[in-house]
Amino acid sequence: MKIQIKKLTLLNFQGIRNLEVEFSPVTTIWGDNATGKTTIFNAFTWLMFGKDSQDRQQFEIKTLDKNNRVISKINHEVAGIIAINGVEKEFKRVLREKWTKKRGESQAEFAGNTEDYFIDRVPLKKNEYQDEITKIIREDQFKLITNPLYFNDRMDWRTRRNMLFRMAGEISYAETAEQHPELKNILPEIEKKSIEGLKKQLAVDKKAIREQLDQITPRIDEQSRTMPQMPDVEKITIRMAELNNDYKAVNGNLEAIKNANKAKVARVQTGYSEINQLSRQIEHIKSDAQQKANELNAKETAKITQRRLKREVKEDEIKSLENKIKNAQKEIEYLNEQNNVLRDKINALNNDNPDFSKILTHCPTCKRPFDESDIESKREDIEKAFNEDKVKKYSRLQDQGLTNKEQIEQYNQNIEKWTEDVLNFTVELSEPEETIETKTYSAGEFEDTKKIAELQEKIKAIREEIEKPEPMPDDEAELTRAAEIEIEIDKLKEQLSTVKVIEGKKDRIKELEDQAKDLAQQLADLEKQEYLVELFNKTYINSIEDKISSLFGNSVRFRMFKEQINGGETEDCTLIVNGVPWTDLNSAGKIQAGITCINTISKHFGYSAPIFCDNAESVVSLPETESQLIRLVVSENHKELTINS
Repeated sequence: MKIQIKKLTLLNFQGIRNLEVEFSPVTTIWGDNATGKTTIFNAFTWLMFGKDSQDRQQFEIKTLDKNNRVISKINHEVAGIIAINGVEKEFKRVLREKWTKKRGESQAEFAGNTEDYFIDRVPLKKNEYQDEITKIIREDQFKLITNPLYFNDRMDWRTRRNMLFRMAGEISYAETAEQHPELKNILPEIEKKSIEGLKKQLAVDKKAIREQLDQITPRIDEQSRTMPQMPDVEKITIRMAELNNDYKAVNGNLEAIKNANKAKVARVQTGYSEINQLSRQIEHIKSDAQQKANELNAKETAKITQRRLKREVKEDEIKSLENKIKNAQKEIEYLNEQNNVLRDKINALNNDNPDFSKILTHCPTCKRPFDESDIESKREDIEKAFNEDKVKKYSRLQDQGLTNKEQIEQYNQNIEKWTEDVLNFTVELSEPEETIETKTYSAGEFEDTKKIAELQEKIKAIREEIEKPEPMPDDEAELTRAAEIEIEIDKLKEQLSTVKVIEGKKDRIKELEDQAKDLAQQLADLEKQEYLVELFNKTYINSIEDKISSLFGNSVRFRMFKEQINGGETEDCTLIVNGVPWTDLNSAGKIQAGITCINTISKHFGYSAPIFCDNAESVVSLPETESQLIRLVVSENHKELTINS
């Protein structure tokens, strides 16, 4: 679809009383500031869509007098002959003032504006006229291919980005993986979950592994804290060997005399055996006391940990309430915007007036005037129906406004409550923490001293029984020595029994350390996979940017993703010319890049329309284009518009 302006006629439009402009494929319009160059652009956009070149629907159309007052009771018109694929059609839009005279008054009063629409001199209703324009070109397409600044300056960057993606077409993940052999390893996962989906999954997996790692160190510390002190195994072993040798020697001596003193030996052995058993009971009581002291010391340490966890819970509650407050504030902003729209509708409704233009004042057949009373009656009927409809519309708008107001009040109440809760929690967190007193327990606090005393008394009694004076056989000293050796050996064995406890705890520590190594390896594997995902994402981004930029030739590129400080990527859509972003280009650079964009967009969609190049004096040379080009040039030497077509 190729659209060209052949001629524009302005009548009382924005200060131009009467102007006719004929256009060629390239038309240059010279003029000093405020001579009407942009007015011609405004006239064309108003003729097509009822807006000025800045996309404003509300702008001053009427011509003003020397005192800056609107010249009333004149029509404001724009007519244009436009060629559509070589076929010329005439379009016309007229703004008229309505003046009505009330009964009994001599002066007519201004009753608002109305617009008339014509295509090839055939009058049309507004919606019919708009439908015919839309059949030629949609308004959003028209803006894109007529104003060099619109695509990069006024269009929302997200809309521009989506449009470029549609123009360039899809790039498959498989095509991206072909660029780096190592990316093929993660292609199945990315095809199943998408790049962002796999990133999120890896982040979740890493967090879970780190949480497990964080739990291992306290467990290792717990095993270390409760581990008994390692005895001197070498010293004990040497001593036991010495005792065993001594015991063998004593037994050899006793063997020689045992037949003569069996009763004595049996009594002494039984006594010392009982002493040994009682001694072990004492050692068990002390061992249990030590274990209880260790357990209580571990609980004391847990108090500090519990207080820290409670503080973290309050901090999480504060974050949750702050998120609720932000969401409620957004809802309030949205409802306020709705209320602004409702007020605009109410203002528009207040300014609306009934249309009496269809009332016939003369008989269409005989041309005889109708009675003034009949005409007035019809006027009253129309006005009554109009007012009833107006009241209904006003009521609906008012009800919606009240509903919005109630919702805003409810949100404000919630915000006030949540803010107070946040303040309370914050105050609680800022208050000095109560000092937690911890205590270190010793085994002596839990020993059953009474029981130990009883056992020691029994041992004492047995010893007294064994050692009481009686005829001393030759083996008495040997028996005593053998019993003492047994007791000492039993004590040494008791000390060695703690080695098994220590070995068990060391095995548990080794198990936890191996688990930590395994988790650390899993974390390293995830980080490697995360690196590949970032490489895949970077490759995918570069492919998209290259494909989009290839549509526009070598002169411009589009940056579709912007690198963040943390190394991540955020979505973007910025035009780049020779390394310079759009916002930093001068006026000439923006116009040249804008026309290049229009050429590509026009080619893609199959539309071309007149390009209005404002401030064209700043551009030495314009890119070639198949579109009609209208150059608006500021020139101090042209105090009146000069048109070169």
